[in-house]
Amino acid sequence: MTDNNDPATNPRHPFLAATLCVLILGWLGAAQPAGATDADPATAALDLTTNDPTSGWVNDAFFSQGVAHPAGSGYGALDTFLKINTTNPVEQGYNTDFRYPDGVDPNGHPYMEFDQITDHHTRSMQLSEVPIFQLNGSWYLEFLLDINELESGVKEFLSLDQLRLYLSDDGLLHDYAGDWDGDGTAGWDTLADKFWDMNPNTGDDNWVAMNYDIIGGGSGFADIFVYVPIALDVYQAKQESYLYLYSMFGVHIANDNKLEEWGVAAPVPEPATMLLFGSGLAGLGALLRRRQEEVN
Repeated sequence: MTDNNDPATNPRHPFLAATLCVLILGWLGAAQPAGATDADPATAALDLTTNDPTSGWVNDAFFSQGVAHPAGSGYGALDTFLKINTTNPVEQGYNTDFRYPDGVDPNGHPYMEFDQITDHHTRSMQLSEVPIFQLNGSWYLEFLLDINELESGVKEFLSLDQLRLYLSDDGLLHDYAGDWDGDGTAGWDTLADKFWDMNPNTGDDNWVAMNYDIIGGGSGFADIFVYVPIALDVYQAKQESYLYLYSMFGVHIANDNKLEEWGVAAPVPEPATMLLFGSGLAGLGALLRRRQEEVN
């Protein structure tokens, strides 16, 4: 039986580890940058719109550009759990299985609180479905983000302005902000167990500037990899809990009427590709040992 708690036996883990091999050179030198206040990508907390840098940290989470995927390999492909689409400049949403059965809520609003698409691509997901790996004694969850902006001028840019992660025993959470559906209940933002927030403090303005065209565009593959810290004992104890991801885009760099998808890694690539990944792991280990020696 596969043990998703052990990256060595997690069927998604070889893909995950290989991604790190491609990205680790930029990772090891990345610093924690300051916040930003305007729409110039260079002033973002992390600017990933060019090839320098290609990665960096925001509140102990690691963000990296995707990498070009070999044709037909499935490398970087998403298993989507949240799809967001709107004509509004600012877009937001969270994953859930909840749907209003008659298509509208009690106040006549559309059956989703924000901008989620209500097909099978927006769904509840248990923590056990999210790949996990260890680096230098810390554990991280891996998420893949596919952005789909226009390719001309600056319209290929988009900002990720909010990202929050929660755990709950309820797979049908709805009414994020509180009393949106008119039932008098508090929003689940305050009821679920939030374990990571890109902007945890009042007044924080951490945001990530992204470029749809940086790895050649296209849909269904990761433009951005996000690695969020989690305690291993929490991951092991909460396997059957539901993980909720809330995100907001377009506050600093507007959405251009396109859709964004959050997912986890699809099944692993073919064996020939896996051999290439394995050769990269040796280099990863050497780099980590060298960094540890420098710290000591």
